[in-house]
Amino acid sequence: MNNPIIDEIREARAALAAEHGYDLARINAWARQQTLARQLRNKDEANKPSHLTGDNALVQNPDSPSRP
Repeated sequence: MNNPIIDEIREARAALAAEHGYDLARINAWARQQTLARQLRNKDEANKPSHLTGDNALVQNPDSPSRP
């Protein structure tokens, strides 16, 4: 039985491996670079001043993804 989600993941994994010449060291270096870039972006987002102050501080930032 084929699962389209699993198939998509396998295709993405195969494309990533091919992009890096099936070299595990290159794939790992790319993954580390992506992780560091994501951490820096998250750190920058956390340091942005909030546009809400005072009584409006509990109102959700309209640019933020909604959270249940």
